[in-house]
Amino acid sequence: MYTLDISKPITCFMMGRMKQKNGWEFQKVRKIKQNLFVFMIDGTADFSVELCTYSLKKGDIFIIPAESPYFANTKESCEYFFFHFSGHMEKGYIPAATAVPAAFSFQLVPCPHDKIALLPKIAAGDLFSSLVSQVFLCMEYNTRGTRTGRLLTDTEFFKILLSLSELSNKPAVSYPKPIQTMLIYIKKNLTQSIRLSDISENCNISAPYAARLFKKYLNMTATEYIHRQKLQYAVELMKNTSLNLTEIADYLGFYDVFQFSRLFKRYYKTAPSIYLKK
Repeated sequence: MYTLDISKPITCFMMGRMKQKNGWEFQKVRKIKQNLFVFMIDGTADFSVELCTYSLKKGDIFIIPAESPYFANTKESCEYFFFHFSGHMEKGYIPAATAVPAAFSFQLVPCPHDKIALLPKIAAGDLFSSLVSQVFLCMEYNTRGTRTGRLLTDTEFFKILLSLSELSNKPAVSYPKPIQTMLIYIKKNLTQSIRLSDISENCNISAPYAARLFKKYLNMTATEYIHRQKLQYAVELMKNTSLNLTEIADYLGFYDVFQFSRLFKRYYKTAPSIYLKK
């Protein structure tokens, strides 16, 4: 695992697309002054760094710290994007960030922004297509020949590094992809009236299967989860806005203020009018 210092803006010094034929190899060990980012888009290749050899295939990303001796070759053929970029990189782990609370809140969890973690070799997986698009964006921005174009290039590449850092630091507890998809849909549509049929239809999951997933991983029904999220949102609106209870109920997609009040009292053990006064 590497830690990359991002306290200063990350800058790209060089980038491009290379295609190597069978038998290509460096004749000797090389070093470059900047960090090296390699994104394989076809074929296979081997990179040896500090006596460790990594076999790369399509979809793999490989990162080499500046001034690190390395050797590369391909026995067949390969094609890849590369970037030379700034930032001090060293071996080591970053302590896990504070977990985002389950309860809805307008407040973002504080987190230091001075370092990110990156594995030497990362499999893009489902992100492959989006990463390719981001690389093309970097190239498009750079060809504008403007100051903002260069800044956009560096920014887009930094977004790539952040995505890879997310892959490198998977949370200790994570839900399966279908659950994640459903929870994201709910959060994006929290001000609408949401039913299980809406979730299953928009997430391409059968309603019975979706219901089983909620019970298995969240220990509640989809409706219970939706109501809890809406009520937590309602509390934030009470604290931070001048909306009255009727307006909050309407904004969050409840049938009427009476349904909202009944659910609020069940969840918080007090009437929303009393909570609002407090």
